[in-house]
Amino acid sequence: MWKRFETDEELMRKLVEDGEEECYDELCRRYERRLERFCEGWLGNRQDAEDVTCVTLTKGYRNRRKYRGRYTFQTWIFRIATNSCIDLLRRKSNRSEAAVSADEIQSNSKTPPSELLRDETLRAVFECLQELPAEQRTIASLRVDKKMTFQAISEIVGRGLTTVHAIWGRTRQSLMRCLKRKGIRI
Repeated sequence: MWKRFETDEELMRKLVEDGEEECYDELCRRYERRLERFCEGWLGNRQDAEDVTCVTLTKGYRNRRKYRGRYTFQTWIFRIATNSCIDLLRRKSNRSEAAVSADEIQSNSKTPPSELLRDETLRAVFECLQELPAEQRTIASLRVDKKMTFQAISEIVGRGLTTVHAIWGRTRQSLMRCLKRKGIRI
């Protein structure tokens, strides 16, 4: 039986080695909301984010025996989420669906919350984030929203640490240029 204070890695070990299914239920409880917010940042659509989160957690369970503990569970599950988001975007692209504009994202999504959209600066930041390439958006989300280290980010996105630092620098520059174009000074 698992205890609430056990680490994610201990829960995965019990799931894989001892077959304690309720351990994965606890991991889902711990990560579902974080994964949904992460996926929504990628996809700009709450419904797609919920669907991809479900797919991510299902893939995590299905591939539980492949988890080796080389990385933290968080890194492993966010890597699955990243790949699932990319898969969905590719499928949509293959169906000739145009990239979603910031206006469409705002009208179709409840996030960011409508009370935040009233603030011109936050609206501009959100719009600028949506203009970034997917990899930069991912790194920004992981660094700012999830407060992850550059090492953890590099493991999730599958890039070297130096590359992630360089992408982060370009991301910040791109955001600043975009905000300047919109007349926002930070």
